[in-house]
Amino acid sequence: MTLQTNLAQPTCVGNCVSRETCPDLIFTKNIRHADWFISEETFGSDHRCIPNTTFSTQPLQLPIAHAHVPNWEAFRQSLPDSPILEIGYSQWAHSVLETLRKHYTKLKLKDSHPDVDSPLLHLWEARRSLSKRWCRQKQNSKLRIQILDLTQKAADLFPNCPSYLSRSTTVVREGPEEKRLRLEGESLQKAIRQSAEARKEEKKKNNISTFEDLLTALTSFQTNTFWTKLVTHDKVLFLNFDSQKAPTVRFSVTVSSDLIVKVFVGDVQRNKLGTLVLPVYLCDLREIDKVLIAVQSLAGNFSDSEERLQTVMKKTVETLDELASQSFPHEWQVEVVKFVKEQVGILLSRTSRYPVDLLVFASLVFTISPHAYRFLRSTSKLKLPHPDTIRRACGSYRVNPCSEQQNALFLSYAKRLAVGMDDHEKTVTLVMDKIHLQPYIDYKGGGQVGMATNSQNAAKTAYVFMIQSLLSSSKDVVHILPVAKLDAIQLHQFLRELNNGLEATGFRVIAVVSDNNSINGKAMSFFSEPRKVDTVYKHPSDQSRRLFFILDTVHVLKCIRNNWLNQRYSGKCMFFPDTNGLPDKPCVLTASFNTLLELHERERNELVRLAPTLSLKALKPSNLGRQNMKLVLKVFNSFTIAALNSAQAAERQHAKSTADFISTVLMWWRLVNVKTPDKRRHLRDDLQEPIKAVCCP
Repeated sequence: MTLQTNLAQPTCVGNCVSRETCPDLIFTKNIRHADWFISEETFGSDHRCIPNTTFSTQPLQLPIAHAHVPNWEAFRQSLPDSPILEIGYSQWAHSVLETLRKHYTKLKLKDSHPDVDSPLLHLWEARRSLSKRWCRQKQNSKLRIQILDLTQKAADLFPNCPSYLSRSTTVVREGPEEKRLRLEGESLQKAIRQSAEARKEEKKKNNISTFEDLLTALTSFQTNTFWTKLVTHDKVLFLNFDSQKAPTVRFSVTVSSDLIVKVFVGDVQRNKLGTLVLPVYLCDLREIDKVLIAVQSLAGNFSDSEERLQTVMKKTVETLDELASQSFPHEWQVEVVKFVKEQVGILLSRTSRYPVDLLVFASLVFTISPHAYRFLRSTSKLKLPHPDTIRRACGSYRVNPCSEQQNALFLSYAKRLAVGMDDHEKTVTLVMDKIHLQPYIDYKGGGQVGMATNSQNAAKTAYVFMIQSLLSSSKDVVHILPVAKLDAIQLHQFLRELNNGLEATGFRVIAVVSDNNSINGKAMSFFSEPRKVDTVYKHPSDQSRRLFFILDTVHVLKCIRNNWLNQRYSGKCMFFPDTNGLPDKPCVLTASFNTLLELHERERNELVRLAPTLSLKALKPSNLGRQNMKLVLKVFNSFTIAALNSAQAAERQHAKSTADFISTVLMWWRLVNVKTPDKRRHLRDDLQEPIKAVCCP
């Protein structure tokens, strides 16, 4: 046996972290003429070079032929510089051929390779030379790029060859950070997929749709020793007994044939158990376990807790109710039972809600003798309403918009408010809003209602004026003006009269707040000479003071959202200038509402959502929902901006510009929505810091 493998020439190519080895050994037997060499070709393999072994016998050996492969780059650099006209054509051609022969490379031809292609052989030799250099310099990325270029050039000469023949032998190792991120992403996707599958399987396993499904599932349902399970043909009972004396049922949970779960403490049904609202419809077997655990936790603290007291009082009310329905020999006995029942019912309620009969009785006693009434309340023998409650129930202010329009009763309600307010609470803002009415005239309280003050027709609109204190939480409506049609001059005259009346009453009006309706701005413009819409005017009752005109920011934000919804352009697009662009070259951006709809549609069934605040109720609100400020803030939200700027939504049309539009509106809202001086500190938002100076620092 003869070993033909040259151990000095490794057959397994290494990389930057592993050495080159020679795991392949070739042995021959009784062969004298054998030739072994490394072909330096991989044929698609990433690691091994292909060794080649040639066997031949001496009698069959053909004459040795040679192929000449020129080095064209060296030939071009060594061309003679003599002009052809000076030395002649024959002399010039002879010198060119001699120069070419100097740069020939002789290659021995074999039986398996009787001929060669010169351009391909040149590329092959160059690639082989670079590969040998790369084996010594595996950190050299430029050599690797040159090898790839030569491989591609050789592949271009033979376009119909398989793709693996053009594969490079170089191996690009994945970096540790890229590998960690890839593995973490794969693990996260796998965990989410397994969690969704487990949730789906668990939901399918515990699904209850009929009473027969419940009976089948209860065969494997286990309970602790606290409960005794009883199954009938139309009901399932979970019972807890008190066996200290005669066995009685303390707690019970029932499931009827229509899958309604009820909880009883003794013989009193519970309507609420912690955060669990009862009765509940059973659609999942795990709901029974939740109810049983909640009742068992209630039983642990039931002996000395308020729950036991509430249960006993409810049972007492039911007993007294049943007793009141019995026939007594005297009527006064029934009244005594009803009175005791009302007293126990008041103890059950968290707020003092008095029955009508008790309120009438207390009013009569207080009218006959206030001192005796106060003495009865001070003994704590009875639960009676406070004297102020009786006064409010018996009083009649007869305040209505019709009587307020008379000169003698104008702002009569505001005058009563001013009497009970402190001086610092009388610094107020005047807020006005408009309410649309159904025009009709009715007869109520001994007079006609629904008439307009400036016309003989029925009122179509009501202007509501409210004062809001700046230094307290006090706010109240001071006047309602029903009109059929009102222009800016009439509204201005009434605003002037209302301001002067409030100032004479004792209030100090510093600002008028309204929506952005054009008639409001036009009415306020008459306070200036010449007439113009501004934010500051001279006060009508004192020319040395200022009267500010402020647009309601809440109304403005809702108008932005509603106008965006009402756009008739394709995709419900709004156009706005780029705030970050150059002033001499303004750029118009597009905000598409349909982009938000597509984002919500794509994430609607996902467990983890980039925009969790988006919902169909916020994106497609009803006419009443358009007035809900909470739904507006679900669209103009920081989560929506982050979702639109994410890589998943980047390919959607107008995603980036829509995010810029929402960001601009949200920044404005954070600036104006500041109610307390410490809101910035609480939310850690510098934009919500209150304005402390008139001019910029």
